[in-house]
Formats: sequence, structure tokens, C-alpha cells
Amino acid sequence: MMPHVLAVGRRTGVYWRRPIIATIVLAALFTGEKLFVAWHAETCSSAPVKEALRALDKIAIRVELGFPPEKFHLLFLQKRGRVTGVSGSTVHMADVSADNVRTIAGRYWVSRVDVREEG
Repeated sequence: MMPHVLAVGRRTGVYWRRPIIATIVLAALFTGEKLFVAWHAETCSSAPVKEALRALDKIAIRVELGFPPEKFHLLFLQKRGRVTGVSGSTVHMADVSADNVRTIAGRYWVSRVDVREEG
């Protein structure tokens, strides 16, 4: 009898474990990313932003980054509201809905989201 035939015969039923483990790991990573985005959006949005969103449909915000924004960041923000100006590492926006505020605040490169003062 050949030894390699017996080895293959004993391993039957083990091949399904790797795809299931990989699926579980991917599901955990996906869930972890969603939880991080929700947590980060909650922690970097100020209290006045949350109050303004309860009262109004769209608000004017100030998005603070830890660096001067590049083209990618501005294009991302323009899809979610009207960019009215940039000063240093701060982007001023208007007409931003509640969902878009949460989307913006959930980005890891956003330091803080606050209500924009007029003037």
C-alpha cells in the first residue's frame, strides 16, 4: 500500500475550513471598519454640529484636517457639500446634509467637524 494514498484519505473534510475561516476574518474586518467609522464620526463631530443637525436639514460646517487638503480631499468633500473656501488645513463647507456630515466625520483623515461661524 502507498503511504501518500492513506494521507490523502485521512484529510478528507478538512478543505472547507480555510474558506470559512477566511470569510469570518473578512467579515470581522468589514464590521470593524464600520464600527470605527461610526465611532470616529461620533467623536470628531462637535456638540453644536449635532444640535444644528437636529434643527436644520443642511448646515454650514468647518472641517479641520491635520494637514493642508489635497485635490483628493477637496473632491471628496465637494461630492458631499459645497466647498466655500480653504484656509490652511481647514475646509469651509455649506449645504451639508446630516448623512454627509457623518460620512465626512467618519474619515480617518478628518480631525474635527464644527459649525462654521458666519462672518
